[in-house]
Amino acid sequence: MSSKRRIIPLGFYLLFSGSLCFLHWPGNLHEAGTLLEGSTLSGQVSDNKGLGLAGLFVSARHQATGRTTYVLTQAQGLFGFPRLEAGDYQVEVKARGWRTAPQNIKLAGGNSVPLNFKVSPDAAGASQLTSAELFPLLPDGEGRKILMSSCTGCHTLQILVSGQWNADGWRKIVGNMRKVFGAPVPEGKEELLITYLSSALAPESRLWRAAEQVSPPQTKPVEVVYTAWDIPIEKGLPHTATLDARGDVWFTEAFLSRIGRLEVTTGRFKIWDAPTPNSIPHGIVVDKRGKVWFTERLQFEPANKIVKFDPETEKFTEYPLPKNVSGPHTPIFDSKGMLWITEYEGNRIARFDPETNRFTEYDVPTKDARPYGIDIDKDGVIWIAEIGNGGLGKLDPKVGKVVDYPTLTKDAAVRRVRADSRGRIWFTEFRGDRLGMFDPKTEKMVEYLLPGFRPQPYALEVTRDDKILLSTWHQDIMMLFDPETRAFSSYPVPF
Repeated sequence: MSSKRRIIPLGFYLLFSGSLCFLHWPGNLHEAGTLLEGSTLSGQVSDNKGLGLAGLFVSARHQATGRTTYVLTQAQGLFGFPRLEAGDYQVEVKARGWRTAPQNIKLAGGNSVPLNFKVSPDAAGASQLTSAELFPLLPDGEGRKILMSSCTGCHTLQILVSGQWNADGWRKIVGNMRKVFGAPVPEGKEELLITYLSSALAPESRLWRAAEQVSPPQTKPVEVVYTAWDIPIEKGLPHTATLDARGDVWFTEAFLSRIGRLEVTTGRFKIWDAPTPNSIPHGIVVDKRGKVWFTERLQFEPANKIVKFDPETEKFTEYPLPKNVSGPHTPIFDSKGMLWITEYEGNRIARFDPETNRFTEYDVPTKDARPYGIDIDKDGVIWIAEIGNGGLGKLDPKVGKVVDYPTLTKDAAVRRVRADSRGRIWFTEFRGDRLGMFDPKTEKMVEYLLPGFRPQPYALEVTRDDKILLSTWHQDIMMLFDPETRAFSSYPVPF
């Protein structure tokens, strides 16, 4: 998710398992209308009996650029794309529980192409379910509790059903997660977790059969458009994306330690290896001069650095944090050009001056607060999301001291934070399943419980009109919160 503090007026950049995605949404949620007007590509999706099906995604992939546009069918199964550039397209219905063959079309000269699909029912496997749907299928017990508390902070349950492994395979996976990513498996409980995974996800377990009986969710046919690009990397773990002044997208890739750039107008990608192998690049931002900065997240040497990359010379410059085991996480620039970084393992906030190459560090008072996300309000005050034992942190550079505000919900795990135009501070409570708001003027905090089962909100952005757009971890949907009505609206995700 975008780590750069910017209000995105028409969309939200997302990273989904090897795809870079941009979400557009209308000012109001309403059913069929504007997307169908003036489209170059439109049609209807219906079942074998001719009944139009609303709430299904239809995708159109531009073969030359690899850019895919997704829209939802509206009432009577009608769909319409916004105007697409000329070229060859593969169009298909992307909906769990339904199958049909894709169709190839050519758009040229502003022509309008009608396109209809007949779909047939199709059983869904476990890999197509959301984490929220998989959770009830897992056997209860201590193993499930350890799995949810130790493993799902960095990935969802879906990755666990992407293959099948025996006990030795799970032992290697769990060991690697502990060694490389610091998975917090309780001492002495590793074998219990391995035994649980080996049994609960065994080929003969009930989970695989039960998954086929789960009905697809009923999706309201809201107007929403996604634009996505497949990232040309294998075995990758793209993490954070941000925009430069040209509108191109920069992102980190943690698994093989790389950064990448997407030229939005051409669909071209370019990938660079980070200067330190196995450094787990994480947060990324672009400064006013066009230089790209990112964190080499691994807390141990030779990583534990921030990195500057010059796109013109393709040269990297690394700056080690003053102390080992700092774990530089999320970076952000203030209006004076200073770079601020959360230190996850170090339990500190660092300020880096690019002119002098000097660091200044500030301790977070709460032990094991685990500083994660960061933002800066209009007055230049630093706000810190503390995902560990902390809550919401505040650092006024004029004062030079961090003050922590505990959340109303205990152990809420504040993951990301954003300031709106009125100075209110919004933050996601990952384990608390809530959206929080703190008013610095009154020092009052309120929380809003997200609808649905275990949504676990992660990233958030503030829209131009001070609505809050946020992603969910286990439900695979986007939500929009209106502070005036205190209501959440949901947007399905096509992946």
